[in-house]
Amino acid sequence: MQPLRNLNEGKRYADKLKPFNFLLTCYVKQLGHPVGVDPAHFHLIAPYETDPKKWLKMEWIDQYSGKRYLITTAGQNGDRHTARVKTDTIKSLSRKEVAEISLKFESLNPYDRDAVPGSILKIEKDNFDPETGKQRQLYCCAISAKRYALAAEGEEPVLVKVSEHGLGHLLNPTDPESDNRDWISQAWLNIIRSTLGHPKRKLAFENLPAIGRVTISSPAVMQPLRNLNEGKCYADKLKPFNFSSRAT
Repeated sequence: MQPLRNLNEGKRYADKLKPFNFLLTCYVKQLGHPVGVDPAHFHLIAPYETDPKKWLKMEWIDQYSGKRYLITTAGQNGDRHTARVKTDTIKSLSRKEVAEISLKFESLNPYDRDAVPGSILKIEKDNFDPETGKQRQLYCCAISAKRYALAAEGEEPVLVKVSEHGLGHLLNPTDPESDNRDWISQAWLNIIRSTLGHPKRKLAFENLPAIGRVTISSPAVMQPLRNLNEGKCYADKLKPFNFSSRAT
């Protein structure tokens, strides 16, 4: 946090960098460090930015010295004010290569093959078209490791699987008594539309409060609620293991 403090000067609290916020980091190419720095004590970080087009234009901060630098992907070396960063890409695998890797793990299957056949490294059924049974192209929109949505191609994204992580604890905003979780899929569709640069659709619940349900499961939860019980008959009082509402 220390090297980033200067970035917070003059900003309102909502716009400041705070503990547990995300940052960007990059990796300097061999011989790509700025002139005069110690490569063993040099690590660039920057405020989180989702637009890759801005990464080469924004200032990056050395975590050790607090000095500011630019980054580049051109040339082989850095200069006094610029670091030459890596552009290594992740090799994508063909479906055939994935199937071959999965097959190698079949011998590690510890279960009865009649009950649980195949490899322990399973190719999930979401990858296969439910009508044709053939493997299809899926696209992933991910916010973090457990917050993602899978979609198939179409004029509109066709949701195949959505994560409820970060939203699953909330009640259905349009009908709190309902177990219908379709509202989460609607929210993910808008996230995907926004990512693709498409206009978002107005959601019926977008201006409603985010409310969750909490079980009164300990004295620590019960304590703040005691004043609500004053003057009420026993049947109307909040009691241990009742539910209470929580605004997020």
